[in-house]
Amino acid sequence: KLNITENCIDRHLTTRGNKTAILFEPNNPEEKPEHITYNELHNRVNKFANVLKKKGIKKGDRVCIYLPMIPELAISVLACARIGAIHSVVFAGFSSTALATRINDSDCKMVITSDGSYRGAKTIDLKGIVDKALETCEGVKNVLVAKRIEADITMKEGRDEWLQPLLDKAETTCEPEVMDAEDPLFILYTSGSTGRSKGVVSSNLAVVSALLSWEISLQVWMMVREAPLDPPKQQPSGLLAVPLFHVSGSHAVFLMAFRAQNKLVLTRKWDPAEAARLIEKEQISSF
Repeated sequence: KLNITENCIDRHLTTRGNKTAILFEPNNPEEKPEHITYNELHNRVNKFANVLKKKGIKKGDRVCIYLPMIPELAISVLACARIGAIHSVVFAGFSSTALATRINDSDCKMVITSDGSYRGAKTIDLKGIVDKALETCEGVKNVLVAKRIEADITMKEGRDEWLQPLLDKAETTCEPEVMDAEDPLFILYTSGSTGRSKGVVSSNLAVVSALLSWEISLQVWMMVREAPLDPPKQQPSGLLAVPLFHVSGSHAVFLMAFRAQNKLVLTRKWDPAEAARLIEKEQISSF
């Protein structure tokens, strides 16, 4: 009986609290990257979790996350796990119909989105897509909106709220919900390219087992190397080039639990040149 966020965050605070947990590369290359330490991540996850609880979300409830690759995406995933809510990350590029299908299938009570997202120099109206989808989603009671592109959007009274003011008022302490091994952690949907999209439920045990197998495989590989690896000169970094709506991406958010000193680098888009630049700049040790 354990909450996976305790492994991901809490147990590192006394010894590695000031180390970087997440490094976010913004859309504009001229903007400074955002460094989030384990201490900061702990506070932000707890605040977000308290906002969810304030809105009536509890253990077992489903929350749809329709966000671009920004820190709030990883934080919202961890916040849901903190209180035992089951998150469903949907690609922030799917149509309103595809989004509505996934929301209704998993019976989500809440949607977390942003006012929009960037795709290169273009902007995408994510909130407009959510509004269209929710015309056929009667189960959704709350929509939390993160500011990303400073767009002028429509906010439905009694349902939609800006996320940041709620976070500003939230407490930084949130006790993690005790979870059984077979309790669901998240739902991921197939693309639907070969038929109706299907939701795949991953339990806490399934995710921990997958991460342990990755860690053991890495340790075995290091043991059988003819020449040992030199100790890293700085904090090891992992580049997440896979979106969180992909199973590898969703697991990578929890990988911090087993690669304790790693920082997770979130890139704004997948591009070989961009990946090469980050690998060189941040001395990426895992990809």
